[in-house]
Amino acid sequence: MKLRIETKLDFFVIEEIEALDPITVILKGEIGSGKLLVECYGESWSTYFGGTGDKTLLQFISGINSEYLGNRLISNTFHRPTKREQTYVNRISQAVIDACKLKSGV
Repeated sequence: MKLRIETKLDFFVIEEIEALDPITVILKGEIGSGKLLVECYGESWSTYFGGTGDKTLLQFISGINSEYLGNRLISNTFHRPTKREQTYVNRISQAVIDACKLKSGV
């Protein structure tokens, strides 16, 4: 068995968002594509962006809206989300987008 340890990750925690527990964000990517993993209160969501153009994943996420990101994250679940779940994930998505804007200087 061959083991490869990936070290090119961007990891951060978003705290002090009203009515949300801390949000852990992991970004793995390069210019043109990347993976996003988000965790909040024991729930996690992930998505892959295969076409971010000439932007890093951090820059790409900084330029999208919370509904788009929320839909990408929740579409990987095994059930049809309720309106309440979608609203919750969209709030988390907005916090992720805002943090990415801060980190990328947008």
